[in-house]
Amino acid sequence: MTKKITQASAFQQRPQDTITQIKAISLHQPWAELITLGLKHYETRSWPTNYRGKLVICAAKKNTKEQQSSYSALACSLGIDLTLHPWDSLPLGMAIAVCDLTDCIEMTPNFIKEQSGESPSLEGYE
Repeated sequence: MTKKITQASAFQQRPQDTITQIKAISLHQPWAELITLGLKHYETRSWPTNYRGKLVICAAKKNTKEQQSSYSALACSLGIDLTLHPWDSLPLGMAIAVCDLTDCIEMTPNFIKEQSGESPSLEGYE
């Protein structure tokens, strides 16, 4: 029996693959891309999670001038070459990476202050 696939996906499944459930989280660009580049290590949310393990990073479809401006400023401060990684090259509305969620840390003022020395330009909230 053949099943009809009704939803497009960036991941293709071979017949011998085992179907595994995996959680996903959506982030607006440029934040999603910064995770794939290894430049963003924390994501802030208003809710905690007990989940640990593989997590799909999805780039949301939203595309605003404010996001583009944020990306330009971040690219400048982080040394991202905009001729190699222009805004128009960032994926939107799709899964772009898989990472490991290893911890859930409460965002206390002290924690935020400790991280500020690492890269103040990445302190934005999603």
